[in-house]
Amino acid sequence: MPQVLPVNQNQAVYNAVKIKIETPQNTIAGMKDADRGEYNGVNIEICEPAHHKRPIYSYPVSQEVVTYSQIAPANVSVPKPVVTNPEAEKNLAFHGVNFKSSKPEIIPPADLKQSVDINSVVSALESDNFDTQAKQMKEIVALALNDEENAKPYITTPVISALISILNKDTSTLQGPDEAQIEIRKKIIINEILKEQQLAENKNPEEVKLPFELTEDDYQKADKLNPLEMAERNKKYAIYTVASLAKIYADDFEKETGNVVPLTDLPGVSDIVDILRKSENSSLKITALETLLYINRPEYKDEISAIFKIVGTDKDKMVAQTAIIGLQMMEGNLQ
Repeated sequence: MPQVLPVNQNQAVYNAVKIKIETPQNTIAGMKDADRGEYNGVNIEICEPAHHKRPIYSYPVSQEVVTYSQIAPANVSVPKPVVTNPEAEKNLAFHGVNFKSSKPEIIPPADLKQSVDINSVVSALESDNFDTQAKQMKEIVALALNDEENAKPYITTPVISALISILNKDTSTLQGPDEAQIEIRKKIIINEILKEQQLAENKNPEEVKLPFELTEDDYQKADKLNPLEMAERNKKYAIYTVASLAKIYADDFEKETGNVVPLTDLPGVSDIVDILRKSENSSLKITALETLLYINRPEYKDEISAIFKIVGTDKDKMVAQTAIIGLQMMEGNLQ
């Protein structure tokens, strides 16, 4: 879940247990235990309480860094697409790589029949209902991953622009979690950390009295997403959706013309790169890195490697570690 919860420095300090946790979530494949933080079981301080007894959402599933080889391209053939509108472009430099503006013009050939109602799709993506947005993005990605031929009609300027709008949404004024929800999440995290410590010491966590007794209602309150969290969740969905369509776009262009679309010309990629340059949300940055690995191909290796090298020095330890692991994967030093 995106790490976007506010921190209240005046919240209570819990007796008998005080553990400092900067980022109490870590699911990066390949990360060494030494990089996961130290818990001493004495002092617990939760800076970003975000915990779920059960997954709040199941799409998209991403528990490790995604690689290009995990999804085999389908044999498809479409007429030559127009990559971008030069008049709408502007240079956005990232380590010497110029990425273009976020409003590409994608003109489908006249003989390409539309099998979906694009107006309805765009309407759903532009909806004020975050769940309606999420449902539509889930449908697009499901097609992109499993039925590329039927996903092609979604590669249009209105759809890409709507996805980019979700990705760039200003969430600063949206309602976040209230104090009661934050406190419950803290308690859940503390209990779970102590259980993990008992397992690490070959002890039965069920035999240890936990500092907080929590009810099913408490877990339901902790799991409930607020507008801020739903908007940030949808930003992650938008990143995956844009990347899945961009990959089909690049693959089809090569099959039709024998040439490779430059990375800087792929629709929406400039906005994914901008997340790495500007966002303070570590979860979004990690998602951006995963999707760049997903669309990576030999022709893009130098550019993406250059980006990953810079992000490998990010101030957020998990973001930096993800970039380092991704770079090792591209270099063939990590299986």
